[in-house]
Parts: sequence; structure tokens; C-alpha cells
Amino acid sequence: MTGKFHSTWGEFGGYKHPDALRYECMAMLANGARCSIGDQLHPDARLDESTYRAIGQAYAEVEAKEAWCIGAESAADIAVLSNSAFHRESTESAAETGCARILQEGHLPFDLLDREMDFSGYGLVILPDDIRCDAALAGRLTGYLERGGKLLLSGTSGLAADKDAYSFDTGVEYQGVSGFNPAYLQMDKAFAPEWLTSPLVLYGAPGKLRAAAGERWLGKVLNPYFQRSYRHFSSHQHTPFSPAPTGLCGGVIRDNLAVLAFPVFSIYRERGQIALKEFLLKTIDVLLGGRRQIRCTGLPAEGRLTLMRQPERERTVLHLLYAPKVLKGGGKHQVEVIEELPPAPPVTVELRTGFRPARLRLEPAGTELAFSQTGESIRFTVPAFSCHQMVVAYRRETK
Repeated sequence: MTGKFHSTWGEFGGYKHPDALRYECMAMLANGARCSIGDQLHPDARLDESTYRAIGQAYAEVEAKEAWCIGAESAADIAVLSNSAFHRESTESAAETGCARILQEGHLPFDLLDREMDFSGYGLVILPDDIRCDAALAGRLTGYLERGGKLLLSGTSGLAADKDAYSFDTGVEYQGVSGFNPAYLQMDKAFAPEWLTSPLVLYGAPGKLRAAAGERWLGKVLNPYFQRSYRHFSSHQHTPFSPAPTGLCGGVIRDNLAVLAFPVFSIYRERGQIALKEFLLKTIDVLLGGRRQIRCTGLPAEGRLTLMRQPERERTVLHLLYAPKVLKGGGKHQVEVIEELPPAPPVTVELRTGFRPARLRLEPAGTELAFSQTGESIRFTVPAFSCHQMVVAYRRETK
């Protein structure tokens, strides 16, 4: 659900830009949701003309596209276990939000699962930062790995609920939390951004991980010379890294498992470091290997995509969205707005469909889209679009 308000609920005379309302409705469709827009009636009991003109414009586009959205279900191959569900939190989880942002900006479709939902059918399961395992969850994850699933753990995720040790074999020994915050990550070259060779400061205490012999390191942890304090002072923010080896790994990766020492998703939520995002996306890419479901080039980081299927209609629907957001206002009145919808550039997509489409179309225009196929994957290019574009892969011929 969204609202027509510029700020939040209960605002008389406040209007978000019609382009923002249009984008939000398209995002609802892209995620398989029904559309709902909130308004507040004036005491004179008259509907506000400006409000309902904007709603009407957005809903006209919904009406034109809903045939490809009704009865749709997610086709995502990545599952994120919800920190809020595991900790029964009523407030935002930084780890959960940070993980969602990494995947959205990396254009990787995912589903957010609660503690009871089945994750056995997903190609990758992520436990962000602070999801410890009771015996039941440890058993489910062990079985999932044995059946060929892939798992990513960060921070204290994967540790037993009742002790500081991993609930299953991870290739590393956990020796508690580092006394240094921030600390530094010297990434392995294969996982570092092309433009970064120096250690990256990360604003969170890492777990002290000792890797077993033969494990592949994602990077190594470097400590500052000392923990900055009033008694032991250095610089404007924190102490620089010491080149002295610590013997602590920043994470390890196997064919089916990656373990990260830092609470990386919470750090990304709070700090938004692009180098950290690129490191995580490379880690996920290597971990997924040939199971990666979708790869696209040309879509800006602010672009979004989802992958849905309509089983009864035997078609798969790729949704592409793009709207740049701008930060306005200040202090407690700061707000992120959409005030224009510039076209997204052409986007080249490699999609693992699992079948050869009879047709590939841009809908609702019905424009045929050329594609090539290799194995279970198809490759195609989506022309420049504004706001939202659906690409529909039909299993059977259709008029």
C-alpha cells in the first residue's frame, strides 16, 4: 500500500508527484501485489480533484498491465531468511534491509522468508548477520546443503543458539568477536572491485575466524594499530590499519557455502559503501556459479527487477523498473522523492528460463522480441523504456 501524500499519512494538501505514484503502482504489480493508494477525505466530503486525477492516471496503466500480473507468483531463486521474523522485531532490521538493498541494486530477484517457510527449492539461501541456529534450523540447513543447495552466512549467522560455535561444518572456527571496531578487510583480488587494492574500513566488529587448511579465503582481516579512544587518540575518525598479519580470515568460500566475518549487511545499511556492495555481489556470483538465474547489463543501480510466473497461463514475466530518487528537505523533514521518469537505457538480459519460449514479447504492446538460446538460458535486449517494462516468455504459441 502507498499514499498520495508528499510526507506521510494525515497530510492535507500534500501531493507526491504523479510519476512517483505511477512508479509505486508498477512496483506493486512487479511484486505480485494488489494496488492500494491511501487518501484522507476533507471534512467537506468532496474528493480532491488533483489526487484522483493522479490516481486515475496510475490505475489506467495498472488496468492495461494487470492481465500479466493476476495470479502471478515469485520465480526468484534466492531466499533471504528474515531477521525480523527470527527475532520477532517490530522495528526495521538493519541486516535485513541491507541485504535487500544489495540484492535489489545487484538486480538479483529474491524472496524474504519467515522462520516457518520452506527454502528447500531455492538455489541460494542467505542468513544475514545475526540469525543463530537452533537444532531444527541447523538440521534443515544441513539437509539443504546435502541436497546441493548453496548458503551464505555473515556475522554471527550460522552459530548455534546456545554456544559460540557453528552448527555445521563451515571450514572456519569462530573465536568470538573482535575487540576492534572499525576493522579492515583486505579483499582477495578475485572478489575486490577492480578499482580497489587497499584494505577497506568496515564499521562493525568482525568475528574472529580461523580458517582450516585448504579453505579459500575471501580476504583477510587487518586490525587498526589500536582502538581509538580518549586515552589512545588518532585522527578525526579512527586509527589506520596495521600491516601486521592477524591470521584472521575475512571469510571463506566453498562450492556451496560462503561465510563472512563481518556483519556486512548491517554495515551496508548504515554506511552504503559501494566497495562493500561490489565485494558481496562478486561473492554471490562465484557462489551461484552456473545456477545464477539472471544477469543483466545496462540497467542502472537504481533500476529494479523481479521475476514472476503465471502457472495457469504458462508464462514467465520479467519486470524491469527504473526511477531515480532525489533527497529533498532537511532534518526530520528529509524525504526521498521521484519527480521525473527519464528513460532507462537498453538492457541486455541473460535469463535461465528452463524452457525454450515459443514467443518473447514486450507487454502490453505485444512487440515481438528476438532472442537466442543456449541450454536453459535465453539472451535478449530490452529497448530503452520509461518507468516499467514487462518482458513475457510464453511457453506456448499465443495470439
